[in-house]
Amino acid sequence: MSGEAYKRGLVRGWCDAVAAAAFVPTINDADRPADGAPWFTIVWEPDTVEPIAYCGVAMETGALNVIVGGEPGNGDAAVAAASDAVVAELLANADPQGQLTLERANGTAEHSSGTADRWYRLQTPLAYRYINGGP
Repeated sequence: MSGEAYKRGLVRGWCDAVAAAAFVPTINDADRPADGAPWFTIVWEPDTVEPIAYCGVAMETGALNVIVGGEPGNGDAAVAAASDAVVAELLANADPQGQLTLERANGTAEHSSGTADRWYRLQTPLAYRYINGGP
């Protein structure tokens, strides 16, 4: 498997293995957490795709946005702690084929309007580099 399916499948496997919070694959999936425990999802945000060799080999860079949510009206401590733990667990992974590298965590930002939203959320972009092996 190569390309987009490889990249997404690899990261979904890493997310499923995270112990710090439940992974909820919100992209094209109706699942939502039933209780108020912290949970997380991911959103891909590619930035550039640049050819680096002949035969269609290209390097994509961007951010894998890790969004951690919890019940609103309870402060940010539980969601912030879960965010720190989820990000650390994801950054500890390595692609056995060496195509995808999570390089670093960037600054965490609010991703909600506090109690005005169903969930209180924090978002941390993880800079990534992905090399598509060609055809």
